[in-house]
Amino acid sequence: MIGNSGGGKAAATPILQDFSGLLQSDGYAVYDSVCRERSITQLGCWAHARRKFYEAYQHGESGAGHYLIMIRELYAIEAELPESPEEIVARRRDKSAPVLARIKVALDQDVDRHLAKSAMAQAVGYARNQWDKLNAYIEHGQTRIDNNLTEQAIRPTKLGVKNWLFIGHPEAGQRSAMIYSILESCRRHRVEPLAYLNDVLRRLPGMTNHQAKASRLNPSEWSPQS
Repeated sequence: MIGNSGGGKAAATPILQDFSGLLQSDGYAVYDSVCRERSITQLGCWAHARRKFYEAYQHGESGAGHYLIMIRELYAIEAELPESPEEIVARRRDKSAPVLARIKVALDQDVDRHLAKSAMAQAVGYARNQWDKLNAYIEHGQTRIDNNLTEQAIRPTKLGVKNWLFIGHPEAGQRSAMIYSILESCRRHRVEPLAYLNDVLRRLPGMTNHQAKASRLNPSEWSPQS
């Protein structure tokens, strides 16, 4: 979303102003400049890396299929992960790290084998440039191998921007983002949005900020008031 806003670093900085922790994204360069100034650990997205090799495969580029097979191995490991973050890290170190090592060897071997503007050269270059970030998920058991869930969640918003062209006022964009975030959180945690909003909006006016925080009103923790 930041990458498509046209504002570059100026658009990204306010969003990440008070943020610290883990940030998973594609290879948009603005994130690098913003994160260097803050306590943010960047994680890459294997779905984006895979997409570039798939495009090379569709163009008939030799060698792309080999990468797709290795990336499929990474996703097969993700499909059978244990539940706790500690166990996930241990499993990834044991199973995923050797696959990543094979991919890195192949990337280094292929760096000068393809025409600079070919789809295969673009795929190899992207993966090599993003390599540290693409490996970072190994050490963070609470993270995923890609950010597909987030992209799927914001897709209706992006389609809406294209279809609606505008929503009345620049400040309405922030308000819409808040509403979308609440509704998507409800969907993620299998909470019926109308029931949630009816309950929470009735309870909030009679609460202080401290009471609201203590009442676990986030969709992930919410239960209707009896």
